[in-house]
Amino acid sequence: MVQVGIMMRLAVVLFPSAIAMMSQLGQHSVNAVDNINGVKITYRGPSDLQRDEIAKIIKGWTYWGSGGNAPFLNFLADDACNLVLGKLKIKGVKPKHGYDSWCGKAKYKKLAHKWTKDSEKKAGKEVGDLKPPPVIVVGNMVVFEEAWEGGPDVNDGKLVKEDVVMTLNTQHKVTNVVYGLRAVKIKGNHAAEAAGVVHEAKGKKDFNIEYIGKSKLKKAELKKIIHGWTYWGAKNTKSFLDFVSDDMCNMVLGPLKVGGVDFHGDVTSWCGRTHYQKLAASWVAASKGSSVGDVAPPAVKVIGNMVVFAEDWKGGPLINNGKPVREDVVMVIEPTTHKVTDVIYGVDRSSIATK
Repeated sequence: MVQVGIMMRLAVVLFPSAIAMMSQLGQHSVNAVDNINGVKITYRGPSDLQRDEIAKIIKGWTYWGSGGNAPFLNFLADDACNLVLGKLKIKGVKPKHGYDSWCGKAKYKKLAHKWTKDSEKKAGKEVGDLKPPPVIVVGNMVVFEEAWEGGPDVNDGKLVKEDVVMTLNTQHKVTNVVYGLRAVKIKGNHAAEAAGVVHEAKGKKDFNIEYIGKSKLKKAELKKIIHGWTYWGAKNTKSFLDFVSDDMCNMVLGPLKVGGVDFHGDVTSWCGRTHYQKLAASWVAASKGSSVGDVAPPAVKVIGNMVVFAEDWKGGPLINNGKPVREDVVMVIEPTTHKVTDVIYGVDRSSIATK
């Protein structure tokens, strides 16, 4: 193992599903798979992100500044936030409202330094490994699959397998890192699902919004977004699509059947408000008047420019073969416009049909 300066961030030991995923994605990409000095990059659809920029970020993530590579923190926005979907023991990070999260470049730097120092002291070895992962670019998102050895301070020293999604801003700085672990478990309302019930709004109490740390997102705007998400324009309310940017992208982490969207291995995605509107119309039409939507408006946690919630959703016959979908949802919102730019779905793989 090559010695690194501050921290070797990532161990990427791609397992067979990841290899299959990359192979299939290459067949459906706008641009062919490329290799920028060891970083394989596949584009799905248009993106402003450049190959050389992405390669530098991924090499910084992997090697943390060794061998002439810039550390990952050089590519991070000052107020960037990290969010873990699922349970993961991380020294220096205290779970809040069920989620591990930390925000700010300075905070991340302190955590990384501690993890590296403790690993060298307690285990006598560095963290991470040497191989950059193949990455997929979807709009302003970069997604990849990793298996990472984080040392004794992360997951008690055991391997962490997860999907990682990074979102980048217009300056091409990383604003968010979402870790979609493989063991997300969402509790469903089975009685309501069996009865075909979709919750009806009763007032302000339906929208429970809590802030974890500082955020520029306004509660009044978030209520409108969540209301549109839950009821999709029913009873004179605005559709969720009224609150998304024109080029917004959706990313599903997990084998979820979505009508009108190709599924490739472990990741499926769709971009653009117009495309999303057509897809949603087809889902509603296929339900033939039966209720679609969340069993109840979800309780929302606000972390920086992200809102995260666990949902129990019925999408009609074109979604998950008509079965309910239980998942963590992360929305990335641009604070100045309050427009949703990205939606990341961390699906509970134990509760859905895979074929």
